[in-house]
Amino acid sequence: MQLPLFLLFLGAMLCAKSSYCLSRDGKEAAALKRDIFVPPNSNMPVFKIEEDNPDLPDEVHAEIRRRMGEAFNDMLTMAGFACATFSPTEPVYLRYFGEQGGSYPSLVHSFICSIAGYDDPSTCNVLDVTTRPPQVNPKYRKLTIIAGRDERLHYEGDEERDIVPAASTFQDLVDDDITDDPDAAITEITMRGLDYPGLVQIINDRGCDALGPADSGLMTSLGAHLLHEMVHWRFLMRTAANSAQYDELIPVLQIIWDGDDPDDGTQEKIMHTIDYTSDASILLKPNNPPDGYGPANAAQLVINNQGDSLQNADNYRWYVVSKYWQWICKRQFDKQDDPDKDDRIIPPESNGEVPYPGEVLQEQDPPPQARLFAML
Repeated sequence: MQLPLFLLFLGAMLCAKSSYCLSRDGKEAAALKRDIFVPPNSNMPVFKIEEDNPDLPDEVHAEIRRRMGEAFNDMLTMAGFACATFSPTEPVYLRYFGEQGGSYPSLVHSFICSIAGYDDPSTCNVLDVTTRPPQVNPKYRKLTIIAGRDERLHYEGDEERDIVPAASTFQDLVDDDITDDPDAAITEITMRGLDYPGLVQIINDRGCDALGPADSGLMTSLGAHLLHEMVHWRFLMRTAANSAQYDELIPVLQIIWDGDDPDDGTQEKIMHTIDYTSDASILLKPNNPPDGYGPANAAQLVINNQGDSLQNADNYRWYVVSKYWQWICKRQFDKQDDPDKDDRIIPPESNGEVPYPGEVLQEQDPPPQARLFAML
């Protein structure tokens, strides 16, 4: 499938205005600082590569930088289109957020538009998002995106988790003595996460027909995971216009416990959107899915308890992802009913095929740097 001309035009403009659209031959890497790079747009986040990877070839560093910049642009592109075409009555919105009225739709809309760079959703239109470089919210100045790990954010042994996420976001960093800025956030992109393709690669390597009839991990890009992380960031999501709605609808009581007995745990009020997992109070409600990840589980939250969807970050991701591919492929995608058609454990391989969880063991994957280097 050929890439649509308007996307090629948009990509050319983006690269013309930014320093992170790097060539794939790695020749520019020697002239670039390897660890920290700040694009020229003053509103952009700081991008950083894990400092304890001195043995990675310069070509791999250049490729990591390219993918991080591409993911950020992809996120803005998807969010921009979802912001410009938002409708609380369309099937994809109802799938991931339900029919609740009141302030629910406007809060969802404001979240997505904030990610896209529009504090006022009414100023976002399709012409702008398809013909101009994405806007960059000034709040992104307080964000650092790291490829790898910032050891200050981790405890000993947490790298041995069975499920390796594509990305994680940390806020309230003043409490950890990492910064004096209460609004700052750090998003880590794991080396596994860097294997996810960009939007252009999905279009060129798979095409719309290969995406299948329903929302699935085949649609997922690294930019989609980055969007999920931004939904967690309270400073970005809570605006002057939506603060009252945010404070009313987003905080959630989370129950954290050791073992299987909630009575042995503690309660903590979380002041930002969460990932519904085994530690969340949602599990105390009947008939809910095992967690809130993936298109099937996110949609199930709406069926069982509509209000929970507003607090679950993956509902926003799948709403925006489905909207974007609906636009590109000129057709709607159906609701996904199979929880295994997700991508959170095993990312897409470079050949464009997506092994769903259970089909490929993590231990069989080659080292991340080998996968990256092989794609240069």
